[in-house]
Amino acid sequence: MDPIKIGHISNADLYLNNNRLIGRVKEFDPGDFTTKVISHEALGMIGVIEIPARGIEAIESSITFDFLDQDVERLVINPTVVHRWAMHSYIDVFDANGLVRESSHRLITTVGVQFVGRSSFGHTLGEMLNHELECRTQTITQKVSTSDVPIIEYDPFAGVYRINGENVWPD
Repeated sequence: MDPIKIGHISNADLYLNNNRLIGRVKEFDPGDFTTKVISHEALGMIGVIEIPARGIEAIESSITFDFLDQDVERLVINPTVVHRWAMHSYIDVFDANGLVRESSHRLITTVGVQFVGRSSFGHTLGEMLNHELECRTQTITQKVSTSDVPIIEYDPFAGVYRINGENVWPD
């Protein structure tokens, strides 16, 4: 049996089209991944169940800057272009003896997002801008740095929905 371990994300690097954005992004939210469900009720059943459908709900995402980063904004605000963002989150794992280096890793989340909205045209004196870009996530892949097999792969244009390298739905 494994000893008790705790892990947390201590920091993350964010990349846009393979360019590292140090000190520019306050928060990156790739969105919530939710499977659509179908309610099912039939004769002989004593209740209603919800079963997964083959579809995924639209994924709303956002990127928040502490300031107006015009270099990034000029690149990404065209709503007809999907941009590739990658977040490398550092997962530090600890046990009773301290940091477990061989279990610590990076969680790599790569998403293709399209711009759909912008906040913060105004500001308050002395406060950070908290400039937010609202986006829609079109593709998502998440894996750990110690494995070649993604935890999840989702690309509706290519018809890809895999968990642990295997198709979720049969052909």
